[in-house]
Amino acid sequence: MQAEAPPLAMDPATFQTYTAAAPAAGDAQGLQNNQVPQIVPDNTQLGYWTEAEVAELKAAVESLCPPNGQPDSVDWLKVAAMVPSRSAKQCRQKWLNHLR
Repeated sequence: MQAEAPPLAMDPATFQTYTAAAPAAGDAQGLQNNQVPQIVPDNTQLGYWTEAEVAELKAAVESLCPPNGQPDSVDWLKVAAMVPSRSAKQCRQKWLNHLR
């Protein structure tokens, strides 16, 4: 007596559809070793800051800086809204690392 084959979890046509849509092994290489891809909004600029962007950042921080003059407590999301081409993280890093 011959044993019955186990039922397929997925029919072969559906399996081929899923495997065709899966990324190739080389596409996943960059995601190894806890490397997370950077997700940047479409309107965000990367790279060097222009003089106009720096001026917008300075004006935004000065207008949102609390009365005691501590720029560490600035709401960086509000600053980024005033510098539309940069993210809140970019604005914070530029201010704290280069401008203050």
